Amino acid sequence: MYEKFTPEFFEHPTLFAFYNWYLDLTCGISCLLYCLIIYIVRTRSTKDIHTYSLYLCVQFTWSVIFDIVLTSLKPAMLYPFMTLTMVHSILKIFDRPALSLGLSNFVVACGCVCVLTPLVPASRSQEELKAATLSKSPAMSALFATEPSIVGFETPSGNANWWFDFASTALVIVLVFGVVLLIGLNVGCFVLIRKRREMMSRKTYQMNITLYKVLTLQMTAMVSMLVMPAAILAVAIQMRSLWANELMIICFSISSTHAIVEFVVTAYFIKLYRRFFTDHLDNLLSKWFHVERKERAITTFWIRSRSSLSKF
Repeated sequence: MYEKFTPEFFEHPTLFAFYNWYLDLTCGISCLLYCLIIYIVRTRSTKDIHTYSLYLCVQFTWSVIFDIVLTSLKPAMLYPFMTLTMVHSILKIFDRPALSLGLSNFVVACGCVCVLTPLVPASRSQEELKAATLSKSPAMSALFATEPSIVGFETPSGNANWWFDFASTALVIVLVFGVVLLIGLNVGCFVLIRKRREMMSRKTYQMNITLYKVLTLQMTAMVSMLVMPAAILAVAIQMRSLWANELMIICFSISSTHAIVEFVVTAYFIKLYRRFFTDHLDNLLSKWFHVERKERAITTFWIRSRSSLSKF
């Protein structure tokens, strides 16, 4: 059982029990799919998408860490595997100026938010601070008389939910910064591809457009399954909603499936990775059901995409 969440914390123990079972299931599926997708990315990627495959390894690693650790509040069993296999990929990705600049600005912005946000609800005027201080310690009147320029702020300890308010406010602001950064990176990638179109061959351009579309779908899944539920939950906590507990379960349940959706989207829309599943499905059908090649092609037709996303 979780340390912070108990059935008594929620008004509906049955819902909490289902939530506990659901997170155990998604945790196991995420771990299995993570191992599978990393194997596919490292073995099926060509030289043309080598850099993109490194980015996928890092992105999938962070998705699994977020979904398993932060969402289900359980330790990830794949920590050693993640650390040993992703160090080289992380170094390769983070030495690129554009990505490093965007991430560093995001980290600085989040740091400023976490430092300055407590000052907004907690700051008080000098007169209010003096009155509150004198009510607790009358002996401080002599100090205020000799040093009238003393300024500061006092944490509203009387508000038991102050840290909840601070955390939810900071979370909303950080999420807004994150969405703006994602939009900026998405637009920047598209503009860069369009400007360098004349320098690329037709096959390379189609490959870059495909990778851009996959990246857009991944960002859309992240915003819809991570950012929006977290922002809705933070607003509900700030407004002291009576449905905050139930909403917390729903938001965490949605967020816990983010990694699974991301794996499926990537494996489906990139032809090199999709062939891994179609080839194995063909082999299974031929061995178990003795299906001929033509019949297998009809059987697996629904898996093969005929859109422009699979032209490379």
